[in-house]
Amino acid sequence: MRNKTPPHLLALDETTTILWVSTSHLRYRLGSHGRSGFPGATLRTFSDKNVGRRRRSWYYPAVRTVLRLVAAFAACAVSMPSFAGAADVELLGGTDTNFGASTYSYLGVGLDQPVAGSWSIRGRIVGSYLTFNFREAGDQVDAEAPAVKFLVGPKYQITESTSVTIFAGGQIKETEFDRPHDKHRNDNGAVVAAELYSEFLPKTTGLVLYEYTAPEHFHWGRIALTRELFSLGTAGRTGFGIGAEVAAMGSRDFEAQRGGLLLQVRDTPLHLQLQLTVGAENFRSTTDKDDRLRPYLGVNIYSRF
Repeated sequence: MRNKTPPHLLALDETTTILWVSTSHLRYRLGSHGRSGFPGATLRTFSDKNVGRRRRSWYYPAVRTVLRLVAAFAACAVSMPSFAGAADVELLGGTDTNFGASTYSYLGVGLDQPVAGSWSIRGRIVGSYLTFNFREAGDQVDAEAPAVKFLVGPKYQITESTSVTIFAGGQIKETEFDRPHDKHRNDNGAVVAAELYSEFLPKTTGLVLYEYTAPEHFHWGRIALTRELFSLGTAGRTGFGIGAEVAAMGSRDFEAQRGGLLLQVRDTPLHLQLQLTVGAENFRSTTDKDDRLRPYLGVNIYSRF
């Protein structure tokens, strides 16, 4: 029996729009030498009108291309019959906010392909959208950062219920600031990540995550524990549980530490897991050094089939 790893709850916790990317834009970005411009919708329009025009010009072809990328990625699950078994497909998404200082949303697809014995290869494509703000020279500066990450790496099944995965890859990311100077920052570059998952007691799971992105020197770590309390329906098809999480992150833009309670709902026939997180977060920008203690709320959905 293969381990059904739970969501890579990317609480990186960096919101709320789906990012579309075209392959032609990827070629443009990789050879752009720092020129700005990134496709996708935004929560606000900054004063640079060219930014909005660039995004709108990419939107419709990007929608078509991202569907092709997802379809090609999922097709890998059925194109390698000589491996140890059929690949599992992962769908993951979520959003979180600390109500004023930062928000983060993500949507992704992944594959887990067995190759030999306890080894498998995992891959993920994740689109995300981050917003945050800080004070500079007495004024509030709003920032937004659409991104796409590409990750791949080996997974080792230590026991039937415990696994570890090491990811490596890259990101395409543009951080934009609503201010008269230094409006755009190219954050394209390398990404590494690690995941440890274990069901160390019956109906009790632990998840440890770490990620580092080189361009903005972003470190992020999360530890979460959940326990299923009861289930309903035939053969316990729907389970309900509680848990707790702690997370910390830091970059050239901000630092944050958070802790909170988890409420979890699992539906076996739908291969679906939903988590609601409520807690408190201390947010501090690297510019104004002003600690802001805020409530935070997160919703994450994960499906594996």
